[in-house]
Amino acid sequence: MADFCAGWEDMKGYIRESGETVPDYEFCFVMDVGAFLNYYPINVTSFANYIGMNASLLRQYATGIKVPKAKSLEKIRAGIEQLSNDIAAGQLIDRPVPQYI
Repeated sequence: MADFCAGWEDMKGYIRESGETVPDYEFCFVMDVGAFLNYYPINVTSFANYIGMNASLLRQYATGIKVPKAKSLEKIRAGIEQLSNDIAAGQLIDRPVPQYI
C-alpha cells in the first residue's frame, strides 16, 4: 500500500506539471484475511489468543488453506477493531509497570 500511495503522489506531480487537473480520487484497499495477516506484522498465534480463536485455524485462514465463514470473519474483524482501539487508547511508559504502583 505504501508503494501504491507513493506512486500516486508521483503521478499527481506529473499531472500537475503537465498542466492538467488532478482527479480527486479516494482509494480503498480491500484484503482477505490471509493478505491482512501477511501484510501487517501480527503474530497469528497471539492474535488468535487475543480474539479467542483457535490459532491453528487462524493460521489456515492466513495461508489460504481454509476460507473463514461469515461468523469467523466477523470475529476477526471485531478483533482487529478492538486491537486498533486498544492500541489507540494505550500509553507507553519509560519504566517497568511495578515502579508506577
